[in-house]
Amino acid sequence: TEQQRLTKQGTENGEAYRAYLQGAFYWNKGMAPGFEKSREYFQQAIDLDPTYALGYVGLAHYYGYSSALGVVPPNENWTRSEAALNKALALDNSLSEAYAALVGIQLYYYYDWPAAEGSFRRALELNPNSAEARNHYARCLVLFGRDEEALAQMKRTIELDPLSLLYNLNSGKLFF
Repeated sequence: TEQQRLTKQGTENGEAYRAYLQGAFYWNKGMAPGFEKSREYFQQAIDLDPTYALGYVGLAHYYGYSSALGVVPPNENWTRSEAALNKALALDNSLSEAYAALVGIQLYYYYDWPAAEGSFRRALELNPNSAEARNHYARCLVLFGRDEEALAQMKRTIELDPLSLLYNLNSGKLFF
């Protein structure tokens, strides 16, 4: 199973993969100008390869994050996020990234912490080296007063991706 995960490819379509990477580039910039381009590129990746699960995960992240921040109307875009995520999981239920995105819907839309924590655990079971999942998990743990666990998760996040400005900023916020 581990060998299959290592050799599995998200898409055979190079253009879809490039579109996904461009979407991830704009997504990782956060709410900086051009953030909307992340949605456009994730959609382009799906248009080029409708079976590309990571493209749907990208869309789910975009709609969920944008809804949580009020950038797009939450009443219609949380359901878009959930639909994109359900499609991603239907295509590939072994993607750590999909479970990390599912957390957003469970926590911020349904307000279901136990389900969200289960998804965090599943994401980290599938990919223990996911700095993204550990970063978000740490931020959520501190909200629930589990500071020691939060610090352990953030420490591991920084070990995995020491050059990430976002993760280092979030680490500082935890100490604050």
